[in-house]
Amino acid sequence: MNSAHPSLWRVAQTDYFASIVTTIPLVAWVMYLLLPGPAGQARDPWLAYAAFGLTLICGLILLWRWLFIASVFQDGKQIEGTITQADFRRERGRVTCTYIFQGQKYESTSTILKNKRTSRLHAGQKVMVIVSSQNPKRAFLQEIYLQPDGHFL
Repeated sequence: MNSAHPSLWRVAQTDYFASIVTTIPLVAWVMYLLLPGPAGQARDPWLAYAAFGLTLICGLILLWRWLFIASVFQDGKQIEGTITQADFRRERGRVTCTYIFQGQKYESTSTILKNKRTSRLHAGQKVMVIVSSQNPKRAFLQEIYLQPDGHFL
């Protein structure tokens, strides 16, 4: 059991799915603010309603994703694993890691954003993995979500 878990900010800048649901409302609000209304008229309020609705929905999805990842960090087991594949294309990548949990070999793949922290990952690298106790197929690489000292920012 671990006491540290990643911050919402770290999840949004590392997890690809979380980054998408963070970006969608931002784009909606930029569209609302930058798209003018018909000549001489105010902006259509439906754009504001859509941006607000997307913000609410995506905010809830982001919160769910963060709580999901944080729960694995909170209740999971820390074990050593090996990265078997690390492919990055443009701004995202897929990292596959193998590890042995309770005598059985598992493989977990994560889709992540390419950033300073994640672009250092390479095949053959030994990493610390946080494995879900309830579902050992779920695992997250500790070093891309936490600082080396275990803190989350």
